[in-house]
Amino acid sequence: MTTNAERELLIRLKSGDTDAYNTLYDRYSLFFYQRIRSLVKIDTIAQDILQDVFIKIWDRRAQIQEDKSFKSYLYRIAQNEVYDHYRRVSLDHKAQEEITMHMGFSFQDDTILHKEVQEHIDLAIQQLPPKQRLIFELCKIEGKTYKEASEILQISESTVNAQIVSATKKVKLYLSNSGIWSLLLLSILK
Repeated sequence: MTTNAERELLIRLKSGDTDAYNTLYDRYSLFFYQRIRSLVKIDTIAQDILQDVFIKIWDRRAQIQEDKSFKSYLYRIAQNEVYDHYRRVSLDHKAQEEITMHMGFSFQDDTILHKEVQEHIDLAIQQLPPKQRLIFELCKIEGKTYKEASEILQISESTVNAQIVSATKKVKLYLSNSGIWSLLLLSILK
């Protein structure tokens, strides 16, 4: 059961209120980060999964039931994201073995492939607005935590999260439009 204050936040979130979203992120992100981190054991993966959880919250905000436990809803989404992560890891290993076995493809000399993929990723990042690009580079390239980035830039952790969510969507869209997904798949399978 949710409190009246949380119910009000959920109603505001459903109507697209980013302040309500940021408040909920601030309230629950550390708790869920710690749970996810205990399952995946790697900080950057836990941060990515947490980000995916809150992207889903934003994308599905119209479906949120304000009279039900929001924490339980978050828990279900986080649990599914962790399962999906492990499923993808398993499939990536299987796909790499199949490609190597059936096509005789060697991943030993794929410098050109990595270079081309990296060029597309760099171009995608360069398309971001300057502040968003800086936040993205700090967290995704330099490996800073959202907390470290917020301290460096003197902004809130929820602002860092919101910018990372937005930047990630833009980078994915750019890469999707550039037709680089097949190269990314080969690069990831290495």
